[in-house]
Amino acid sequence: MRFCTLFLLAAALLTATAIDAGSIPSDYSLVWADEFDTDGFIDTTSWNYDTWGNKINNWQTKTPELQYYAPKRLKNVNCTNGILYITAIKEDLSDQPNWGGQSYSSGRITTNTKRDFTYGFFEIRAKLSRGRGTHPAIWMEPRGGEIDIMEQVGQTPNTIFSNLHTPYTLRTVGSKGNDVQTVVSNAVTEFHNNQVLWSEEGIQFAVDDRVCHRVDKPVSSSMDNWPFVVPHYFILNVAVGGAWAGPPDSNTFTEPVVMAVDYVRVYQKSVQPTTTRKKDCKPRASRVRRHL
Repeated sequence: MRFCTLFLLAAALLTATAIDAGSIPSDYSLVWADEFDTDGFIDTTSWNYDTWGNKINNWQTKTPELQYYAPKRLKNVNCTNGILYITAIKEDLSDQPNWGGQSYSSGRITTNTKRDFTYGFFEIRAKLSRGRGTHPAIWMEPRGGEIDIMEQVGQTPNTIFSNLHTPYTLRTVGSKGNDVQTVVSNAVTEFHNNQVLWSEEGIQFAVDDRVCHRVDKPVSSSMDNWPFVVPHYFILNVAVGGAWAGPPDSNTFTEPVVMAVDYVRVYQKSVQPTTTRKKDCKPRASRVRRHL
């Protein structure tokens, strides 16, 4: 049984709904998808390997996360039989030119500069893993606005989190203030559809067609409190450690630490609203988050 628990901080922005269907709107059509049907490396016409924080160990100094995000390495990111696998491994990759002293490897891929979208229905079908100190995530940004479609920390494997971040909320309620948690009893054994409906009116989160919560656009909006009027790109990653997940323990890597993704699909109306174009920018590291 699934249920949603709403943290009502910043209540002016956050409203709960549990009656609307979270499925694809009837007037939307598929505009882009990656089904990961070609075995081997990811399709680099749509995806990038995001490694910019490795050498300076920016993941650790900002979060503090412990992983090295590998570039084009099948052990960490690969497509097999129509599934994308992002795998974290306990290992030292000191032979890599941009290694920053990390003791774990993993994968982080983005569609930055290649596939970005403003408004639409987004669906990512994924299966997660368990293990203290692990932190898989499916999210969208650029700097200034962040849509957390799905996050999980491995010590609570059947609880997933969704959230929005803006400059305003980060100043007023912090990085965890608006988190909504959804219990999915078999998140690590079965695939589930993580869904977002983003329109001019607001952003709605759902799991398997059941709405968890909705954030309405403020009546008086600006780029400070509602930056969700510009194109956003996808980020898929599995972090290790960090202020929220905490460090791994001796049992974490006794079984594979993997996020498996069946597909990423984007649906939009045939006529989209006019949007503001924002210059692409270097992504930031994950936010600093406290322990559960």
